[in-house]
Amino acid sequence: LAWRQSYCPSGFKPADCENEIKSGKCHIQGSDLIGRPCFIVVARLHDMSVRDLEETKRFVIFNLDRVVSLCDAAGVEQFTGIFDLTGMPMAACDQKVVLFLLRMLEKNYPERLGDLWLVNPGWVFWILWNCISPFIPTKTKKKIHFLSSDYKEVLCAQFDPTKLHTDFGGSVTDVHDPQTDWDELCAEGGEPEEATGGTEEELGAGAS
Repeated sequence: LAWRQSYCPSGFKPADCENEIKSGKCHIQGSDLIGRPCFIVVARLHDMSVRDLEETKRFVIFNLDRVVSLCDAAGVEQFTGIFDLTGMPMAACDQKVVLFLLRMLEKNYPERLGDLWLVNPGWVFWILWNCISPFIPTKTKKKIHFLSSDYKEVLCAQFDPTKLHTDFGGSVTDVHDPQTDWDELCAEGGEPEEATGGTEEELGAGAS
């Protein structure tokens, strides 16, 4: 693909987005009842006042590549995601990053997103949503589900409760450890990829 050849021909490595990985804001865990791998984002752990935008973009691509690889290994076309918006502060209201993610999904990972579950959206999130929703294709909007007080019941109907964290109504009690993620990802090997800084047109994602 042209955008990848111009920006990250070999994909990104953990060291390319070390701060983001260690923040614990996103990890991949389990799959839904039809076998689609799931990524989990904890919005309150993101702070746009301290993040480096280019590193965060690398982190987005790094995770998309990881979850797509899991899809391919499982023999499924799509992945799913849970965004935990509980206690989301204004510092996490990062329009540039969200638009980058959505445009990457639309332009460079088409039809890979199955469902996106947004848990406990509060007033801060709705400020962000009102800003970004005009830029989201109708087809993508149909994949986004807003969950409030009944979110545990809904998620347990979509995921195996024995593989779902108690935060989402399941029985898994293990606390996600970003350092463990970092150690395991580094153990997989690879030197940092030198990004060439592809243009917005090459990336197909205009957030900057």
